[in-house]
Amino acid sequence: MFFQVFLRIQCLHSFGQLLARLPKTGVNFNSEKECFTASSTEKCFSGAESTEAGLEQPVGQRKQMMRNMAHLWLKAEVNDLESKVKGGGFPQLSPYLVPDISSFCQHLALLKQLRLSKRFVIVVPSVVIASLDERKKESMGAREAIRWLENELRHGTRYIRAQRPQECLSLSPIKYPRRKEKEAWEFFQVLECAHFFNNQGSSNDPTDPLVTLLTAGASFMPPSAAALAKSTGIQMENITDFTNKWRTSSKSQG
Repeated sequence: MFFQVFLRIQCLHSFGQLLARLPKTGVNFNSEKECFTASSTEKCFSGAESTEAGLEQPVGQRKQMMRNMAHLWLKAEVNDLESKVKGGGFPQLSPYLVPDISSFCQHLALLKQLRLSKRFVIVVPSVVIASLDERKKESMGAREAIRWLENELRHGTRYIRAQRPQECLSLSPIKYPRRKEKEAWEFFQVLECAHFFNNQGSSNDPTDPLVTLLTAGASFMPPSAAALAKSTGIQMENITDFTNKWRTSSKSQG
């Protein structure tokens, strides 16, 4: 529970920093007072003052403002990533990577390499974080992954971050499994995360995917996982194969 609270706080702070860098949001960061200000009210959105300022607006308006700012930020990030990937000579590699739990437990070293490349944004689904937390007592791989994630997210890097609550998109009309079918249900939550980001780009070209779902094997997934991913237009690759492809592309670009 502490780990999830920590991640939420880090995500909120990182989100505020990103909004402050984007035009038209009206959000600024005061480095001296270490708080956020809105140009429309010039009040600090920090501590007690943020509560006072927030109460001045109806709940519906505040929620709509946050949705608009989140939409502006995400669109700007997607456009930036698409231009960097295409401009850097990586037209067949997705800028967004969504790893499942098997990638963290079995190939953490590869995820670290992809993170250090600064060519991708690794989005960690909420269900994966929860599953790692459940497995940490009996799995050394889960414990190592949690320690690494805590360290990475503490620094607020843009190249790896946790999934935010609104960053999921229904797979309807596909029939969902029952929640007690744990592996299948968790895989659907990962798919929802990948599906959300896959629908944020401007390109509909299947050879130029925006998102790749990374996995290390079938032991953590339902038997129909590959077919489900394909039916929703999500590219799914073995993390070892994807990493090798990235290395080859990097060498070819000199």
